[in-house]
Amino acid sequence: MNRKEMNEVYNLKKEIQSIERVMRTLPPSDELNKMCEKYDRTCRAYMRTVERCEEQIQKLPNSKLRCAFRMRYIEGLTWQEIADEMGEKATVDSVKKLVYRQFSFYEKGDTQ
Repeated sequence: MNRKEMNEVYNLKKEIQSIERVMRTLPPSDELNKMCEKYDRTCRAYMRTVERCEEQIQKLPNSKLRCAFRMRYIEGLTWQEIADEMGEKATVDSVKKLVYRQFSFYEKGDTQ
């Protein structure tokens, strides 16, 4: 499980949203065409990264972890939104700890 790659999914999703906002403001022009090309490249990079991350998420030991990782890194939800979605007395801190603890296990070489 690679924290850098998971964060890259999150960041690429935000970049795509930013490009979309800019594209909506541009009239038909060379500048719009360039933004469309950038959008296509970024979307392809996003999809490749999502595929790699999804493979890693599927290997997580339980559904609660898989849901938390998917909501944060694939869907791009905030920690608060994840806690609300998870219910069961989940808090922002408890969700963050759940995710970051899993990264720590992987960084130490433990895959549980």
